[in-house]
Amino acid sequence: MSTILTVGPADGTPLQNVLAAAGYRVVHTESAEEALRCVRAQPPDLVLVDGRLPATVAADLVARVRAEPAAAAVRIVLLGSTPDPEPRAVLDIVRGTIDAGAPDTESASQPGDQRYRALFENSISGIALHEILTDASGRPTDYVFLDVNPAFEKLTGLRREQVLGRRVTEVLPGIEAEPFIETYGRVALNGEAVRFEQFAAPLGRHYDIAAFPWGRRRFAVVFTDITERRVAEERLRLQGAALEAAANAIVITDREGRITWTNPAFTRLTGWGREEVRGQNPRILKSGSHDLSFYEEMWRTLLSGRVWQGEMVNRRKDGNLYVEEQTITPVRCERGEITHFIAVKVDVSERRAAREALLRSERWYRTLAEAAHDFIFIVGREGRIGYVNTAAAARFGRRPDEVVGKRLNEVFPVEIAARFRNNVARVLASGEDLYAEERTVFGEGETWIGTWLAPLEGEGKEIESVVGISRDITVRVRAEQALKASEERYRSLFERNLAGVYRTTLDGRILECNDAFARIFGFGAGAEVRGLGAAELYPQPAARQAFLERLRAEGALVNYESEGRTRDGASVWVLENASLVQENAPGAPYIEGTIVDLSEHKRLEQQLRQAQKIEAIGQLAGGVAHDFNNILNVISGYSELALRRVDKRDPVRRYLEEIRVGASRAAGLTRQLLAFSRRQILEPIVLDVDEVLRGLESMLRRLIREDIELVTTLRAAPALVKADRGQVEQVVMNLAVNARDALPEGGRLTIETAPAELDEVFCRQHVGARPGPYVMLAVSDTGIGMDAETRSHIFEPFFTTKEPGKGTGLGLSTVYGIVKQAGGSIWVYSEPGQGATFKVYLPRAEEVVAAPRPPTPPAEPPGGTETILLVEDEEALRTLTRELLESLGYTVLEARHGVEALELSARLESRIDLLVTDVVMPEMSGQELAARLGDARPEMQVLFVSGYTEDGVTRHGLPAGRVAFLQKPFTSEALARRIRRLLDGPRGS
Repeated sequence: MSTILTVGPADGTPLQNVLAAAGYRVVHTESAEEALRCVRAQPPDLVLVDGRLPATVAADLVARVRAEPAAAAVRIVLLGSTPDPEPRAVLDIVRGTIDAGAPDTESASQPGDQRYRALFENSISGIALHEILTDASGRPTDYVFLDVNPAFEKLTGLRREQVLGRRVTEVLPGIEAEPFIETYGRVALNGEAVRFEQFAAPLGRHYDIAAFPWGRRRFAVVFTDITERRVAEERLRLQGAALEAAANAIVITDREGRITWTNPAFTRLTGWGREEVRGQNPRILKSGSHDLSFYEEMWRTLLSGRVWQGEMVNRRKDGNLYVEEQTITPVRCERGEITHFIAVKVDVSERRAAREALLRSERWYRTLAEAAHDFIFIVGREGRIGYVNTAAAARFGRRPDEVVGKRLNEVFPVEIAARFRNNVARVLASGEDLYAEERTVFGEGETWIGTWLAPLEGEGKEIESVVGISRDITVRVRAEQALKASEERYRSLFERNLAGVYRTTLDGRILECNDAFARIFGFGAGAEVRGLGAAELYPQPAARQAFLERLRAEGALVNYESEGRTRDGASVWVLENASLVQENAPGAPYIEGTIVDLSEHKRLEQQLRQAQKIEAIGQLAGGVAHDFNNILNVISGYSELALRRVDKRDPVRRYLEEIRVGASRAAGLTRQLLAFSRRQILEPIVLDVDEVLRGLESMLRRLIREDIELVTTLRAAPALVKADRGQVEQVVMNLAVNARDALPEGGRLTIETAPAELDEVFCRQHVGARPGPYVMLAVSDTGIGMDAETRSHIFEPFFTTKEPGKGTGLGLSTVYGIVKQAGGSIWVYSEPGQGATFKVYLPRAEEVVAAPRPPTPPAEPPGGTETILLVEDEEALRTLTRELLESLGYTVLEARHGVEALELSARLESRIDLLVTDVVMPEMSGQELAARLGDARPEMQVLFVSGYTEDGVTRHGLPAGRVAFLQKPFTSEALARRIRRLLDGPRGS
């Protein structure tokens, strides 16, 4: 006897009877889960699935039965969705299926194909039969439509002839982006049965889908359209979210009054949680403030289907009473019966308390109003005065009965009445209180009145009038105006003060400061500094702590210098005046004071000290060089005399040559010292700095290394200055060498010129600079740069950052002296790792460029037979000079000083052709000697000799550039040529 398992609703008894009468053993289950348990316990021969089961449930059951190993031979028949299938027709299907011995649902339909087809065609669920397609690796890539039922067409909008035999990616482009192919691949290839909900983007619909295997590489899909359900669910979700987020408390009860739902606002209002009140009656909120008739009237209204609105005094969970304004709406079902009530509650406790207070005050206001000195009145909607107290009437020189009943414009001046009407109208329209302060002019003059207006409700709870209380606030307003003016004056003084003004706590935290204070520390406005501590503005906590402790001890500090720190970390020096406020002032104790930025003053002070130091060093160097020149003159002179007397083959000659070379090198050093001390002999001419640079460019390129790029930026117009050409060349060469040495790994050296106008501001910031037109010569490098300590010493003689033996330390000091002697200034700008720029400012000249002198061909030192009076206080130098002159053929008379020279001249009757004298001597200067001898011997020429010209030309009264001058140390050739030029030329040449 074959066993048939029927699955479906319990009303299938006629079908079960027919099957039993046909000799089959029938087992019936109502659910898929129960049917699956039966299959596992004792597999039947056939499972008959009622078509009234949901398609997804039926599909899931088929898939799960197929997945049972013990049910491999079980046949499955799916009936159509007809509510009452014909039992005899079903019996024929069952017999055909069992007799054919079909192993699965696919072949079980063959004997009665038309009947099976009827079930397929009549299903309200969409059904589609597919075959999966895979690539070479077996991965599912697509699937083909084998068959679809009419419900498929209805639910998808796709016609059967459009899809049969076609791939899904052809029918629905873009479907590959959805998970269908991958999911159905698992069903067809792995035998899995799945059920899921999915939005099909190409169709724009939501579906509930069941898929199960159906033969080899085939699968069946049963689905229903759930789009409307999903839309409804989303609508319900949004409605629920809106109710949850509502600011008003919402309560839903059933018809019997049991609470079924509340929102969070209900909990905030009552203190009761949602779960605490579910199933409870709202009477848990009752306060006992309302009698039974109140609730009876409310329920009569609600049960009649009408909305009830009203105020109710309820009790919170914590026992406190509150007043709520409540709107309760009945909810009806489809049959029109009331099933629920929705109540919306608003807490109006404060509003009601205010209204009740106003009503209470109305009962006793007359007593209070009549005793008050304030002006109290009531104005109705029509603008008539309904009440005034005695003080208000007296303000206008009337009795209350003379004012009551009159319109505002009958009592007040037109302008005042208009303002009152506007304010009263605003209160009547808004129902809210209003306070206004207004200036009035009547009676004895200007008066300020402060008026408070509030709405008054009538018996119908409509605002019917406005009550007002006015007070003469003239004294207060004038005091406030005076205070405001005082505060504005203080604020103006505070904010516009060029000095920084501040107030701090005792530990230094900024409480208040003006913008000037903020700018000193690098901030834009005072608001950015307020709240900062002392440690954030002063880099040395110990120093600032000492300031605070001293201030606490002394109470005030005057002209106290402190080092601060700006917003970007730079140092700033400030001068402070501070005092400790300990009186009974608001916020005391605190510190208040002023600060002034001393940074520029400090910088200029440092520049001045540096300039004074360099000046002192220059004076010392000049004096040393002057005395040293006398010694060098002796050494070089005697070496020249000795060389004249020594045969060229004599081995001693080489020693004498070395002595002369050494003396020459030493003379070069003294010249550099003299240049630094600005005591060189100059031959200033008007020259074009750009032309000088062009002439030096090829030499500069040989001077620097190949890994250094030389860039010159010169002007087309001449850059004219009046200076010694050789010294300008020396400045450029020395600065170029300095830049080269700062570029050990190569880089760029830039030389440029430009016109410059130095103004008063620049000169105030740069000690020693003078306003006027200049030519700016800048030498910049991209080298290692310098720190502040190095920059402060670079112009000092013998200061060098090079290794011992690699430099004299006179290069930049020579540049400094040359620039200063030319009336200019030099400034250096550099930071470590940022290269350096030296800017030289030379006074601009407006004269014509001087033509270069033709070179003089070398010749033998010329001599002569004239008589020369030699005056020199240094005996060794005097002796040397005498011997040099005598070797040239001259007759030499010598004197140790001016007095001796005058005596010698007085005794001598013969002619003296030339006076050679030192400038600086004891007893008498060279200039005075020349003047006194010149009176007696007008034919005598004069040659001044000195180690430097500062003393001789300037300090001793000789006009610079207008006397014959020879600088020590000198060679015999230079002496011979200078003397010969004087003696051969006109007097004064």
